[in-house]
Amino acid sequence: MSQTERTETTVLVGCGAEKQNSPTPARDLYTSSYFQKKREYAETVGDSWAILSALYGSLAPQSRTRPYDVTISDYPLDVDERDRAEYATVEEWAESILEGVENRVHNLDRWDDRDPLGRIVILAGQKYVEPLREGLDALADEHGFEVVYPFDDTSGIGDQIGWLTEGIEAAEDRDTGVSAGSEADTGDVEADRGAIPNEDANATENSGPAQADLGGFANRDSGA
Repeated sequence: MSQTERTETTVLVGCGAEKQNSPTPARDLYTSSYFQKKREYAETVGDSWAILSALYGSLAPQSRTRPYDVTISDYPLDVDERDRAEYATVEEWAESILEGVENRVHNLDRWDDRDPLGRIVILAGQKYVEPLREGLDALADEHGFEVVYPFDDTSGIGDQIGWLTEGIEAAEDRDTGVSAGSEADTGDVEADRGAIPNEDANATENSGPAQADLGGFANRDSGA
């Protein structure tokens, strides 16, 4: 990969305990200010993003999702809980997410007008990160992208919110400068990205939540 080649940044956002009381798009399901700040970072800094759901695995932000009360700490799930969950163990949960990441790498490579994956940023607590870390690092080595764990170096939610705020402000300043200098070129790029089909955009309550892949990740410029 050349130093001048554009690459995509994908952000994986940990879910939250505070939720809406009825089915809603996954991006709106989690109601805490902490989740909202992570979402803002993902939508501002990332080219695409998905939600790490303890129940469903990787969720497309626009996928209509029912409220649930399962956390990573609940695994392995008992028989009754398995009726509602996609996975019985945290290992199965992690495997599904790693498979989705690898699929995304291959799918992006197949699209001539998409940038290859260059970086994954994980905004989640250690209980969500640790089952994924070894597998993500192996995929990064194999496919040549970077995995960033910014919360490893923070001391709590307040510190994390400060880090997120700084990242959002830096990205907004950078985007303002780019827009002022090359408005016409930026418009062309946004049009191309927005044209990518999003197979989950019209998901209904009955269809269930969609696992994030090339179609499921919300692209920053697509309006999804």
